[in-house]
Amino acid sequence: MILELGAEGGSLTLFGTRSEHSWVYRTYTIDQTPTLVDEQESRHWSDWVDSWEGALALLDKYPWTKLVPLAVHAEFRQQVWAAAQTRFEPAPSKSVLGETANWEFERWRECCGRDPHNAQISDSTGSR
Repeated sequence: MILELGAEGGSLTLFGTRSEHSWVYRTYTIDQTPTLVDEQESRHWSDWVDSWEGALALLDKYPWTKLVPLAVHAEFRQQVWAAAQTRFEPAPSKSVLGETANWEFERWRECCGRDPHNAQISDSTGSR
């Protein structure tokens, strides 16, 4: 598991595995909203892709930075953080929307192990 995202009624997870020479990635989605109308939930695996850019393209099929980041694998914190930052939209500075966007940004910063006081990423033990 590289990135696990949650939302009310579902989840999106990016998985990766090392191949002989590089990494390959795919996503797994769970959508439970059909159960609200007595239908089966939807579960779906994407095809494998063989690049980080391909993995981001899989994620970009969804508004993934608006979902709740639940876990980021320590080896991928830097890459996930960089990708998430480029996808945040500037929010108005004095509005409820701006406060919401800042809160979402802070959730991502924390999940990616970013120290709010400097540019380092913490490892899984909390040390730098």
